Amino acid sequence: MTIEERLKKKYGVTNNMHLAVWLLPNGDLINGSHDGIRRTVDHSEISEFFAPSKRQTPGSSYIYIEKFMRRGNIRIALSDLVLAFELHKTPTRAQLDILTPAILDCARKSIPVYAARMTQKGIKREDGPEFLEYVYKYLDYVY
Repeated sequence: MTIEERLKKKYGVTNNMHLAVWLLPNGDLINGSHDGIRRTVDHSEISEFFAPSKRQTPGSSYIYIEKFMRRGNIRIALSDLVLAFELHKTPTRAQLDILTPAILDCARKSIPVYAARMTQKGIKREDGPEFLEYVYKYLDYVY
């Protein structure tokens, strides 16, 4: 069973992006809520699905978050104040089908969008329009 399958089994999936903690390559949003009202699962909880790393910094589980993103998963957080997401691989069509309408909805509501994506030169930080420009120009994506 893959990490993604085990994660889905433990937390389930949601259609509510406000409650989501991860966006998987197939477009599934991992439920990050224990009570169905607010997000209560932290991204760092992904560490339980990995063997302990000798390179882990004491007190930090970011190494496991990065490992999970390198598998093509997108770290995501949406509130009434901001949409933020981080990715280390080119998003799939299924992921873009979830992200694009969320970014456009945030633009209509004047909610800021912060995207952080890994490039060959390091992490590129973009706002919603910059990320969509990248998507439309370089990924041949049509919404």
